[in-house]
Amino acid sequence: MSVYKRPGSKYYWTKFELNGKRIHKSTKTTNPTKALQWEAALRTQMQRVLVGLERDPMKNTTLREFRQRFLDEIRSLHTDRPETQDFYGHRYDELLAYEGFECPLSEIDEQRIDAFRTWKQGLISRFGRTYSTVSVNRCLATLKRALRLAYRWQMIDRVPQISLLKGERQKDTVLYRECEQEFLVAAPQTLYTCALLSIDLGLRLKEYLALRKERIRLAPAPGAPLGYVEVRAFHDPLKSHFSNRDVPLTGRARSILEQATKDSYSETLFPIPKSTLQHQMRRTCRKLGFEDLSLHSFRHKFGTRLGEAGASAHVIKQLMGHSSITVSQRYVHKLTESVERAMAAMEEATRKVGTIPAHVPVGDVGWLPPNSLALSGLQLPLAM
Repeated sequence: MSVYKRPGSKYYWTKFELNGKRIHKSTKTTNPTKALQWEAALRTQMQRVLVGLERDPMKNTTLREFRQRFLDEIRSLHTDRPETQDFYGHRYDELLAYEGFECPLSEIDEQRIDAFRTWKQGLISRFGRTYSTVSVNRCLATLKRALRLAYRWQMIDRVPQISLLKGERQKDTVLYRECEQEFLVAAPQTLYTCALLSIDLGLRLKEYLALRKERIRLAPAPGAPLGYVEVRAFHDPLKSHFSNRDVPLTGRARSILEQATKDSYSETLFPIPKSTLQHQMRRTCRKLGFEDLSLHSFRHKFGTRLGEAGASAHVIKQLMGHSSITVSQRYVHKLTESVERAMAAMEEATRKVGTIPAHVPVGDVGWLPPNSLALSGLQLPLAM
């Protein structure tokens, strides 16, 4: 008998090989006779699929039917990231809103994907404008991940090529020094506190809202003469475990946290709804005419200041709680103000040395006087 009971299981299992493919499944029954009948029916079905008389049931799974299985996999992979789980759930629902995807996964090809892209770009969002390139690309990325997962589980034979839209802008707008004071003066008190602590400590919005009294260490510590703040992901609903870090306090950050510790009567120092800060941010930016500025821009300001101060990518990673040093490196190289100052200093040094005569080719260094060779750092052989 090809059906048997596994140790610790109450159901009968079947195990056989058909056309080089090994089958090992539970019959979901405790009756041996019914288990044999179930195995015979499975063999018959697989043989009909093999000769083309019947379609494989797994190949008939639609995108809607695949939703729960896909989200269960996402939850198992990102148990410590509830925002990631919500993100994929919302993006998947946007895919299901397209009628062209009411078909088996195996029928989703490049033509259907291109049609979805065009359809999504023409929709009007709840804000009264068309969906941005970022929104469309996130839906396409979700579809690509779902189809790759279906391919890994042998539910489709191939993964279609999915091309993302070009022109996607990265939200890394920084509040420059000349605008910082203007913004802080115009901001309401609630937004002012959030902005200042984010600029000085590099806190994410969720990290700021999750600050607690027991996380604030005002006593001096090695490397933190004004104290430090503990950011912990294991107790607070933060982004991930990489967020765990201790950030030294600045003078103005210490003053704010000292006062907030005295005035707060709740577990968290700033029991403010996230939407309140977002509305205040939009109104303040509209008033000042600042475009592409968000609450996350203050955190970018912190990283930019670290890079300008000469901090390495490893230090930036530790202080900002990045998951990869690749993310931290952009604050080291992409520094507009530092580049401008460096170019100005180089221009000033060039002006002191002198300029190349117009009639001398650039590649010819024979015109340089002897003392200029030392200035240029060139090691030229002596003429024979």
